[in-house]
Amino acid sequence: MIPKFNLRQILLSSQWKNKMYKRLIAVALISLSLSPLYASIIGFTFKKKNVTIEAVLKELEKQTSYNLFYKFEEVRMLKKVDVNFVNAPLKEVLDQLISSNGLTYSITDNTIIIKTTVLNSPPVKNSTGVLQTGIIRGKISDRTTQAPLSGATLKVNNKSQQSNNNGEFVLNNVKLGDRVEISFTGYIAKTITLSDFNDLDVALELDYSSLDEVVVTGYTVQKKRELTGAISSLKASDVAGSLAVSVDGAMQGRMSGVNVQSRVGVPGAAIKVEVRGPGSISAGTEPLYIVDGLIVNNNNVSNTVSTNPLANINPEDILTIEVLKDAAAASVYGAQAGNGVVLITTKKGKEGRATIDVGYRGGNVMPINLLPLMNSQQYLNARYEALKNKNPNQTDEQIWKTVLTQSRLDVNMNANDIAALETYDWQKAAYTGGGTNKFDLAVSGGTSTSNYRLSGSWEDTEGSIIGSDFSRGTVNMNYNNQLSKKVSVQTNVNLSAINQHGPLGATGTTTQFSSPSYANPMILPFLPIYNEDGSYNFSLAGFPGTFTRNTLHSTALNESRENNNSLFGNIQINYRILDNLTYKGMAGIDYRDISARQYYDPRSIDGNARGGILIEYTDEPITFTTTHTLQYAPKLADGHSLNNLLGTEYRSFSNQGGNVRGEGFPNHLFTELASAAVIVSATSQWTGVKRMGSFFQSNYNYADKYFASGIIRYDGSSRFGTNSKFGFFPAISLGWDMAQEDFIKNQAVNQLKLRLGYGQTGNDQIGNFASRSLYGGGITYNGSAGIQSNTLGNSELRWEKNVTTNLGLDYAFFNSRIYGSIEAYHRLSKDLLLDKPVVWAGGYSQITQNLGEVINQGLEFEVGAVVWNRNNFKWTSNFNISFQRNEVTKLYDDVTLLPGDNSVMVGQSLRTFLLPQYAGVNSATGRAVWYDKEGNYSYNPGTMELDSYAPHGLPNELPDFYGGFNNLFEYKGISVGIFFQYDYGRVLYDNFARNLSRKGDSQINGMAWYYDNRWLSEGQITSVPRPIDGAAETNNARGDLASTRYLQDGSYIRLKNINLGYQLPKTIISKVGLKQARVFMQGNNLYTWTKFAGYDPEFYVVGSNTSSNVGVVPTAKSYYFGVQLSF
Repeated sequence: MIPKFNLRQILLSSQWKNKMYKRLIAVALISLSLSPLYASIIGFTFKKKNVTIEAVLKELEKQTSYNLFYKFEEVRMLKKVDVNFVNAPLKEVLDQLISSNGLTYSITDNTIIIKTTVLNSPPVKNSTGVLQTGIIRGKISDRTTQAPLSGATLKVNNKSQQSNNNGEFVLNNVKLGDRVEISFTGYIAKTITLSDFNDLDVALELDYSSLDEVVVTGYTVQKKRELTGAISSLKASDVAGSLAVSVDGAMQGRMSGVNVQSRVGVPGAAIKVEVRGPGSISAGTEPLYIVDGLIVNNNNVSNTVSTNPLANINPEDILTIEVLKDAAAASVYGAQAGNGVVLITTKKGKEGRATIDVGYRGGNVMPINLLPLMNSQQYLNARYEALKNKNPNQTDEQIWKTVLTQSRLDVNMNANDIAALETYDWQKAAYTGGGTNKFDLAVSGGTSTSNYRLSGSWEDTEGSIIGSDFSRGTVNMNYNNQLSKKVSVQTNVNLSAINQHGPLGATGTTTQFSSPSYANPMILPFLPIYNEDGSYNFSLAGFPGTFTRNTLHSTALNESRENNNSLFGNIQINYRILDNLTYKGMAGIDYRDISARQYYDPRSIDGNARGGILIEYTDEPITFTTTHTLQYAPKLADGHSLNNLLGTEYRSFSNQGGNVRGEGFPNHLFTELASAAVIVSATSQWTGVKRMGSFFQSNYNYADKYFASGIIRYDGSSRFGTNSKFGFFPAISLGWDMAQEDFIKNQAVNQLKLRLGYGQTGNDQIGNFASRSLYGGGITYNGSAGIQSNTLGNSELRWEKNVTTNLGLDYAFFNSRIYGSIEAYHRLSKDLLLDKPVVWAGGYSQITQNLGEVINQGLEFEVGAVVWNRNNFKWTSNFNISFQRNEVTKLYDDVTLLPGDNSVMVGQSLRTFLLPQYAGVNSATGRAVWYDKEGNYSYNPGTMELDSYAPHGLPNELPDFYGGFNNLFEYKGISVGIFFQYDYGRVLYDNFARNLSRKGDSQINGMAWYYDNRWLSEGQITSVPRPIDGAAETNNARGDLASTRYLQDGSYIRLKNINLGYQLPKTIISKVGLKQARVFMQGNNLYTWTKFAGYDPEFYVVGSNTSSNVGVVPTAKSYYFGVQLSF
């Protein structure tokens, strides 16, 4: 049952207003103060005769804050004009200059893009007013080369046909006034209204729009064709089409070099994102996230439920996502960009009448996979074998009596009674599935000088496991206004309220006995879940066996909840000082009010002994950012362009948090701390960091053929030592589009751009006070309060530094029908932060220093193609694959294996498994066997060392390659999208299987596979030892020892989603006032091909080689139905 959740009540509560609005009142007031200016019109004044249109456009740029993009050769071919504009509106100016000269334009924010237009002629009638009919013949060709275009589509009156091999066509039974739509992949479509029956020769122009798309590259935007760094992009349709809860989830499998993994399968849970592999041993590896120019906090501070800090952004509000992958692209962010940068741009309003978009989707969520477990008879028999093998001298009767006594069953049961025992599926009872609903509403519009977009959403989702749900309400506001000829203002505000519940263990790996994801598969299978009257089978004395609690009962009584209210927003002022010099100033804030509670009901086993337990957590993270830039584009000779950016940025972060624990409540009706008999503990803490940086960037372009970019950034951070607070991060990159050279230039090659980049970035994802000697209280000395030294500081502590070299190739062939990129990179991460042991005589055991080095290198391929586009059928395909290699090349001194973490060793990849080598089972005795250091068989493997015998090498958790494959099929209004995501070469340590492999060795249930494949008789070849009580033979290591026995191939291919949609014809929906109407069905995580025997091979593992998937809730499978309407 989804709890009631009142967004209005939260937003209007005194706590919300006091804590949140007082910090953002300035942003809100400025945004509101702009509303009377929605209808303002900025006039353009210019009078001159016989002037080129190019000169008028330059004057337009000078008088306004708009940037104009157009092809010089097209504009220069236009005839000169006489103009007489006096305070003319922008639309009037552009219509007279552009639309009347065979071109068209579009306005996005402060950018005007001018391109070739569509031909339109008025319909013609005869003298009687009757439309005439006849036959039209013609030919379609390339405007530049005059080459015929075979297979071009002509559409008249909803009927389509293609041109033949010579580009020729015949249109029968057409009327004067009919509109002929002519299109061909890679060319700009034309629409011609028939005015006579003469031969119709049509010349289509190449569509360079995909190359001229504007891409956000940091503090500026560039045309895609001008990029010299490694950048991957997603559009709004890709993000929304994934139906992901959060922005980072939408990136999975769709961008080369960006590896996305789920941490836990509860709705709204945290997700792990790594760009081009891990480059740090102890610091964070998450990229930097920036939303509309504002750096947002992506730290998960949850204490009760795995919470995604990016879930406060509604994916439907996203316009584009750009990931800056190499230093040439990311070094403009300096010390925070070592792990890559994710730039998120939200949707804005457009010029025109108001548009209303409404969306709804509903569906069901269920577990992606359940494990086959032993039934009651298998468990009891396995338990009998384990005791018999341990005590061979006892009789069968004695052994069975012990088994039945331990299980609290009737000791007089016979074989028939045991065979009649029912099996209760505790696992299935935990994974019940749930429903999901989401509503979206957006209103947008604008004039030539202002635009707006206001959106809201509400979502509630029940998780696949009992006790988990996610509710979210969001409001997003964007408003841009041209205040004067030189000044414009942009405001972006996002509010969200998230309410999330999860059972115990919903944060990820867990060994809590009341966690249904952990305990339920191991509860003895003959124990009923419910009593005959439907109540939970429960007693404070507990069940027999290791897992004594009815987790469903505990989950129903206990509570694990988190509320996360956030508001982030910014305001940007643009001032055009000169026609080629612009100042931009931005100030923004990311504020969150997080409260969580963990409640153990006094009626549950968890809380009974203490009369109930309540722990409340609070966190109040605040991030403030202000950025100021000057952008200068000097006037150069024809064909040359230069854009320079100079800027400075300041950012601060602080978090005030704490928790209080109370125990002893009168009864279960009292659930607040005020009712606790004892406040057991109360703690509070504050943390913070301040950063400041300056940067310079210069981009050069000559004739869209040669490109160069240089970046310098100088950053400072309070996290680092007194002597190392500032760092220098340069980058340079070059580009050469060979397709523009005469020796290559032809119709088949649209782009062949070679890129080379080199640069440095930093990683500062460490503790805020890691460089300082810290002292702590909480102790007494002679009855007085005292403090003690906790950590040893290092005044020389500095950034981890990444040095990256990137070689790339962007290509587009056959009128951009085939397009993509190839990347090769090498990244050296050095000065890595490691804790180095020191002599205890100084009172400390270790000190943090810059010592280690790690190398990441790889290849990335992206390819897209319009495979087919004829007869109203279009097939578009996209594929990406990323190969990566990782190696630790240095630790410190002569150390080759990091103390305390045997997954870090010189010469191996990070997250490598150095474990005892499992050799299998002695076929004569059924005992587990290992390899010793020299490679001999042994019953006791000893301690594994780096040079010990390893017959299969040392595997690791990092994939050899990963990526995605997407296909979209469109026929008239029907669309089918199929998306696969894959990951190959990962090896996972399945610690949950270690628990579930004991097949009677202890009093827990387990997986049926281990029971079916256990050793039973001499000569049997198997990998599963015989059952033995305690899992250990005499003078033998435990059979369930943490070893390579539990390493599994984590490779998989997943049918990530299938979407079936239908766009209703405009001829129908226009009658009811709709602009667009679409219905769709979609399934997510439908099927996974894998050898992995656990729940889900996707789970993300943190830490050393024995970190595991124990109790991790697997990814959910979901089915949706939805509708999208536009008015």
